[in-house]
Amino acid sequence: MPVQSLAGIRHRCPAVLNDPECASLVWIGVYGPFSRNPRKPTCGINVIIGYRPDFDRSGWREYSVLERFESRATKIFGRKVDVIPMLTQKVLGYQMLEGLLTCITVYGPKDWHDSARIKARKMLDEGYGRLRKAYGIMDQIEQALESTNKNVTELFVLLIC
Repeated sequence: MPVQSLAGIRHRCPAVLNDPECASLVWIGVYGPFSRNPRKPTCGINVIIGYRPDFDRSGWREYSVLERFESRATKIFGRKVDVIPMLTQKVLGYQMLEGLLTCITVYGPKDWHDSARIKARKMLDEGYGRLRKAYGIMDQIEQALESTNKNVTELFVLLIC
């Protein structure tokens, strides 16, 4: 039977993580539609996973853990599970940004991702600041173009008369 709630995911997480291949995971956060309540039968689960600090990231091991977790979680939760890995405390990409800022911890320490969440918030704020600045510059350009067009029109009228 598919999980119907975050509590259901929390309850089934040990079954997913009891696989030795998943022993390097210390944190799981759920974000997206499932974490916001519209739990339709077709609703998938978006997950961010966090590795132990001493996890060996050399080679393809991190991706084999991710694939193993995703396939086990899909079976055990009874829903399609999409996973993005938190391989470092760096924030990479919009999906991770959204996930870090909106996720709900379902396994591991609730504050495990706080430093990454702070970085994500800072990135979002800086991006918003750049966007506002660009909008201000665009507004100045539009005003200059409008003034130039007015001057050209007046000049054209003078030349015709």
